[in-house]
Amino acid sequence: ARGRLREAERLLTGANHDMGRIAAACGFGDSNYFARCFKAAHGVTPTEWRKGRANAGLTAPRGGTHPE
Repeated sequence: ARGRLREAERLLTGANHDMGRIAAACGFGDSNYFARCFKAAHGVTPTEWRKGRANAGLTAPRGGTHPE
């Protein structure tokens, strides 16, 4: 699961994809399960993590890579 969460971090830092798409791209069948796993590993939800990165000026511009 750590590799899938690292991929989620990359996608969250990149383009502004919705959580369902990021969850699916990282191999999670359910976006709620993805959010629970992410929060267990990081202490914040994926949305909170993304906002924290954005506030720190660490996000990529829109139009980054799309999850496959």
